[in-house]
Amino acid sequence: EYHVITTFKRNPLEHAFRRPNVNLTSNHLINQYWIAVSHKAPAILYDLYLRLIGQEPR
Repeated sequence: EYHVITTFKRNPLEHAFRRPNVNLTSNHLINQYWIAVSHKAPAILYDLYLRLIGQEPR
């Protein structure tokens, strides 16, 4: 986790939607939960937003 944060601070992204982050879990169910909450749900909501304003999601 430390290396991800220090690399991001040294080489910031131009138009980052989210800040890079690392979460290590040993439980498969908890891992799937965090994937759904931190990746899939925001992507679905952003696609819905784009459709509502008349743009095509990527």
